Formats: sequence, C-alpha cells, structure tokens
Amino acid sequence: MMYGFPSLSLLATTWLPGALQLSFAAATVWGVTQGLLLRQPAVRDYLGISPLIPPTETTNTTPQRPRLNMSPTYEPPASQKADPSDEAKGFLGGARKEVRGMMKEAKEKMESMTGRSAAPTVTTAGKTKTFLQQAEAYEKRRKTEIEEGQAEKGTGKRRR
Repeated sequence: MMYGFPSLSLLATTWLPGALQLSFAAATVWGVTQGLLLRQPAVRDYLGISPLIPPTETTNTTPQRPRLNMSPTYEPPASQKADPSDEAKGFLGGARKEVRGMMKEAKEKMESMTGRSAAPTVTTAGKTKTFLQQAEAYEKRRKTEIEEGQAEKGTGKRRR
C-alpha cells in the first residue's frame, strides 16, 4: 500500500496539466517540511507551541484482558398486542401510524418545551373595546364581500 497508492496516483495524474502536478508537488514538499519543522523542540518553543509528549515506556508487554462481566443474561421480549386492523392496512398503514405517532410526540414535546399549546388560541383578554368593535365590523364587511363575490359568480358578472 505504501508504494502502490503513490504509483497509482502518479499513473492517474499523468494526463493532467503540468501546472496541477507542480501544485501537487509543491503542496507535498511544503507539508513534509512543515511536519519536520514542527517536530523540532526549538521551533515549537519559538512559536509558543506546547512541547511534544514523549511516548511512555512500559515494562509489561503482555496485554491485559478486560475484566468486564460479559456473561449473557436473558431478557424476555416486550409484549406488544398486535392490532388486527394494522395487519390489514399493510405496509403503508403501519407507516402512516408511525408518522402520526411521531408527529404527536413532536407536538407534545414542543408544547412541553414552550409551555403553550401548538394550536392557535383566540382570546379577548387584553384587547380594547374599540379594537374588538373594529374586528367585528371587519368580519361583517368581509362576509358581505364574499357573499357578493359568490352571487356574481352565479350570474356571470365580473368585478372590475
């Protein structure tokens, strides 16, 4: 591998432009030089880089076996009562059920995290009397506009 991959990459880059190969060669020389320089204690001290920690020597070369309790224990499977209607629905029915369950769980989690219901609620608390009157007047106007639009559609007239 140590000699195979470089020769394979040399073969693969034979047909590439010369400037690209020059770039590869310059990057390789720069990387090797940087690696050699940064391993020198004097350079690391000059640049303010912490010194390299030398490898520790071990006297005992025999590997230690892990002392974990790996004895097998039996756990009975959790009993799930299968709903016969799920089997009739097939794969897509089961997938729909799972998606609905995930959506329900996500909604519950969001409600618990935010402390409020995900469904929008309309409250009149904190709204002024004039605001409520204006909102009611707007609703009446909009309702009449919709009814007029439906009536015009029925007669074939168009609004301009």
